[in-house]
Amino acid sequence: MKKFLLISLIFIASLASAKTPQWVKNPSKDYPAKEFFTAVGSGRTRQQAELAAVENLAAIFGRSVKSSAKTSSRMQQAQKDGTVSIGKNSDFSQSITQKVAVEDLIGIELKEYYSDEKKHYALAVMDKKETEKILVSSIKANDARVEKLVCAKPSDLYSLETYARYDYAREIASLDEKMLSKLEVINSETAKEFKNIYSSASVRSQMLDIAKMIPIYLNIAGDRDNQIKQYVSEMFSQFGFRVSDMKEERYGFTGTADFVQRIPDDKKTVQCLYSFKGQLRDVNVLETLWAVCFEGRESSTDEKGLSRRI
Repeated sequence: MKKFLLISLIFIASLASAKTPQWVKNPSKDYPAKEFFTAVGSGRTRQQAELAAVENLAAIFGRSVKSSAKTSSRMQQAQKDGTVSIGKNSDFSQSITQKVAVEDLIGIELKEYYSDEKKHYALAVMDKKETEKILVSSIKANDARVEKLVCAKPSDLYSLETYARYDYAREIASLDEKMLSKLEVINSETAKEFKNIYSSASVRSQMLDIAKMIPIYLNIAGDRDNQIKQYVSEMFSQFGFRVSDMKEERYGFTGTADFVQRIPDDKKTVQCLYSFKGQLRDVNVLETLWAVCFEGRESSTDEKGLSRRI
């Protein structure tokens, strides 16, 4: 009887192991390494397994796959309407698109899924030839778009409109560089054909040259010790712009700060209620280009400490 039970258990175990697809441990059996990149992911749920598989495959290309820096809304819209080319990606779940950059998803497909009593497994696959075609087509289209943007002849070179156009071109060039990096892994010989595409660094350099010639008038009412003016001035300087005290400038950032200090009944702290409203305007067209508004409260045990907090 014991011998029969032992044989039965061995038979059941062999059936269980036989059901496990071979791709779980050896994906190249079904998807040869010469033609495909593959990666297996596992997790407690199917969602976790699929995310792990995609991340593992994207990591083959040597970049962090987590999107720490969000794609600008301008680029998201451009990719959506086809103005910027990234090829056609598979329909991934939101849990994947929130954690993996869109350019890292190019060419990746979730091909297989399996689960047993302990884990869920997923297989991500990339067809090398098909992905190469997508990347080549996208890089060409995007580089042409960058050229069109930087070679356009504006009515006013030293304007925020021109600056924004170059900044857009820089974003596209940066995307191209990421796709070219992936192409170099897939086919280094093909990648060499794109060594002369526009670089994000060169476009940014031109963009900063334009910014240096755009003075921005800055005036903040109610600004104690010019703290806000100094902060805003540094912010514009980071983008390459010059700050001016001339009211006649085409662009001006003006704002109003309000501070109300009070001492609570317990007299243990000093509090300050503050608010700020500001706007960047183009006086040539009498248009507000950017507006900011915020308010808050800070407290400290003395006025000096409060001053440092605000």
